[in-house]
Amino acid sequence: MTRRAQFIFDAIYELDSATLLTLLQLELLTGGRALRVRDEESDTPLHAAIMAYDKAAAPDWLECIRMLLAAGADPNARDDEGVSPLHRLVITQSRSEQCADVLAAMQMLLEAGADVELADIDGWSPLISAACYNGAYLVPALLRVGADVNVRDSQGRTALSHAAGDSAAVGGMLVSSGADPNARDVWGHTPLYYAEQACDCSRFCHPESVVQALLAAGGICSAPHHSVKNSS
Repeated sequence: MTRRAQFIFDAIYELDSATLLTLLQLELLTGGRALRVRDEESDTPLHAAIMAYDKAAAPDWLECIRMLLAAGADPNARDDEGVSPLHRLVITQSRSEQCADVLAAMQMLLEAGADVELADIDGWSPLISAACYNGAYLVPALLRVGADVNVRDSQGRTALSHAAGDSAAVGGMLVSSGADPNARDVWGHTPLYYAEQACDCSRFCHPESVVQALLAAGGICSAPHHSVKNSS
């Protein structure tokens, strides 16, 4: 990593937007190579900026992201795990409280051309990650910009399949948005299977749970012979 690239990462980590602006202006004069440099975690400066979120310094955080995108940072660059900046935003912020700053950063990335369907090496799209990590405020935002509600990961599980075992709120949201209640994964399991498994393990069920939503949508449980043991 060049010295200037390290200075760029340092300015990002410190959310020092003034210094970052000066460094990016120098980069524009020399071809912008530092914007494509990766750190030891295989992150680009834009990935690093997403990770640097600080609620107390949100304006500087957003300004750093805006400046990087304006300077030509690739919104679809992927790290070694196949995670894009948009996907990183979803992963790191799904479990946080609803935050207008995060939604503003998402909008910046999308306007810069971020692919809402770009999946990681496991086939997880941003929507699947939002569903799995209980990102109740991010799921509607992703659906509004065209995320496929029935997208599947490498194991054939949909966002609804992941949410059904972890988040009744997100599961119900996906059902009402048209998610297939009977989409089967590679083991033949439906979302209702995972919802019922979660109920058996944690007893979280209540009248408003995703089980009722799935049943109302015509969901069925996996046939008894569909199992991991029998799938090989």
